[in-house]
Formats: sequence, structure tokens, C-alpha cells
Amino acid sequence: MIGAVRLVDAEMLNALLKAGGIFVAVAVLARLLLVLADRYLWGLTRRTRTTLDDVIFNAVRGPLFWLALVLGARLAVAFLTFLAPEWQRFLDGLVFIAGVLAVYVLIYRLIRDVLNWYIQNVAPETESRLDDLLVPYLRRVLLVVLTVLAGLTILDHFGVEVTTLLATLGVGSLAVALAAQATLRDAISGMMILLDRPYRIGDRILLPGQNIYGDVIDIGLRSTRVLTRDNRVVTIPNSLMTDGMIINYAYPDHRLRLDIPVGVAYGTDLEHARAVLLRAVQSVEGVLRDPPPRVLARGLGDSSVDFIIRLWIDSFVDRTPVIDRVYRAVYAALNEAGIEIPFPQRTLWHRLEPDQVAHWQRAIVRQALEEDKSEP
Repeated sequence: MIGAVRLVDAEMLNALLKAGGIFVAVAVLARLLLVLADRYLWGLTRRTRTTLDDVIFNAVRGPLFWLALVLGARLAVAFLTFLAPEWQRFLDGLVFIAGVLAVYVLIYRLIRDVLNWYIQNVAPETESRLDDLLVPYLRRVLLVVLTVLAGLTILDHFGVEVTTLLATLGVGSLAVALAAQATLRDAISGMMILLDRPYRIGDRILLPGQNIYGDVIDIGLRSTRVLTRDNRVVTIPNSLMTDGMIINYAYPDHRLRLDIPVGVAYGTDLEHARAVLLRAVQSVEGVLRDPPPRVLARGLGDSSVDFIIRLWIDSFVDRTPVIDRVYRAVYAALNEAGIEIPFPQRTLWHRLEPDQVAHWQRAIVRQALEEDKSEP
């Protein structure tokens, strides 16, 4: 009996020594590899032009060391055959959780640090601000998904019905989606704006449906902010931006065509008037020579022959000043050339039939006689 006990104790001690030796060996080997990596790989990454490899090395070095320790613990637990089945399952569960957490931290840090590096080093150098807005949003989504997957993996290992849990989460998500329907709609519209890019920050836009005209100063996932010409910031839900028509004055470039109406009196020599208008416009500051300005007859109005002056300017920013200069130049040129600028006027003709003429003549004579009698 005593010999049997001693034999059991010897087997337990032997198993513990083997388990401890394996864990220590793996830990020492992992530490040695980490020291070598810090000495040689770190030096190589610092000599490269990009800092991305430095970011990746810093992100994975710690989690990989802890993952190696988890592997050593898993190998060590395999030698503890003397443990009861419930204790064996308990230790296996702890090692599994530690392994999942090590992998989770590894991927978490890799996603976080690489995308942060992109935001800080690459996004500012690109012409588009699409990545400035999408990458932080993508980072948050990926980290949330990673956290959910890690939690579901651990629960599934311990026999929790993940399908039932997902169904419950789906019902809850549906309730939240219905409660926040407007916000979700704006967020989805914001994503579509960032992908489709009907306007960018700095563009001048016009929303005819909302009668809003100004410069885009911010594009968010929920709303767009426009600085109007009277120096007021208008916050517009993105769903309104995608549902209505948008006129972008800055796309495809900043050049803008202006159509300015001008009328001259009937009887004017039209070719002479056209030449006067064209010379006046060509001398205005801000009017482009290419494409050249044009003067076109638009129609015959009630009081004037209507022309339209079609010209191009270099930027939509100069729209109002150029229109002001064109009208002043046109007015001065027409006055100097003696060309009349008509104003609206009406000529009324009243036609009477012969019997009506006699009736009104008798009425006028009767009124005149009555007035004579009433005088003293």
C-alpha cells in the first residue's frame, strides 16, 4: 500500500516536473526570440523609409510573446494526466480563454495601430478626404466586430447556444434600428455621399429644394454643414442631401458661365448693338477670353429686342463682382452709343361700334349742359 502511494506520488511529481519544464522551456525560448527580434528586426525596420513596419513590429511583439506562453501552458496541461476530468476541462478552458485573448489583443492592436498610422501619415497626403472620414469609421466597425467574434468564440467553447444568442441580439438590433430609423437613414446617406462624392469640402453648392446656397465646410456621417453667403452655418441631414437635387458650382472645375440679359429698343441696328455689347464685355475685368464672350439675340419682347450676353469667369467666387462690372460697363457703352434701353410700356386701343359712339356723344353733351345750368 505504501509502495503504491509512493508510486502515485512519483508519477504526479514526474508529470508536474515535465509540465513545468515544458512551460519554462517555451517561456525561455519565447523570451530569447523576443530579445533577438528586438536586437535585429527592430534595427532593420528602423532603417527602412516607411514607418509602417515599425508600427507592425510594435503591435505584434508583445501579443506574440504571450501567445507563445499560452502554447507552452497548453503543452504543459497535456502532461497533467493525473488530474480529474473536471479539473482537466477547467484548465483547458482557462488555456483556451488565454489563447483567444492573446489572439484578440494581437489582431486588435494590429488593426488599431495600422489604421492609426494610415490616418496620420497617408490620409493627409491624399487629395481626397474620403479616407479621412471612412478610415476612422472602418476602424471602429472592425474593432467592434472583432470583439463580438472573440466573445462568441469563448461562449461557443463552453457550450453556450450562440445561435439563440445571435437571434436575441438580432431582435434587439431590430428594435434599436426602428427606434433610431432617422439617424440610421442619415448615417447610410452619409456613407453614400462619401462614396459617391457629389460634393466635397470647399465646394460651393446650391440646394434648390431648400433654397440653400453656400460652401461645404464639413461632411459627417449624419449631416453636412454649409456656410451660407450671409455667414451662417446650416446643418443639413444627409438624407435630405441624397433625396434632393444638388447643383455643384465647383465641379468639374471652378470656371462658371454667366448668362446676362440685356434689352434694346425696337428700331435699333441689331448688329451695331451686338458689337457695342461685345466690346463692353470684353473690356471687363474677370471675363475670360477663352472661351470668348458671345452676344446672342434671345427673343422679341413686349418692349425690347432681348439679347443674352454669354461669358465665362475663372471662378464661381467672382460671380457677383463680375456681374456688377458687366452691367455697369454695358449701361455706359449703350448710353455712349445712343442706344435706348427701353422700359415696359403699354398702348391701349379702345374700339367703339357706331351706335355706341352716338350713345356716348349724347351722354357727353347732356353732361355738359347740366354743368352749364348748375353754374351761377
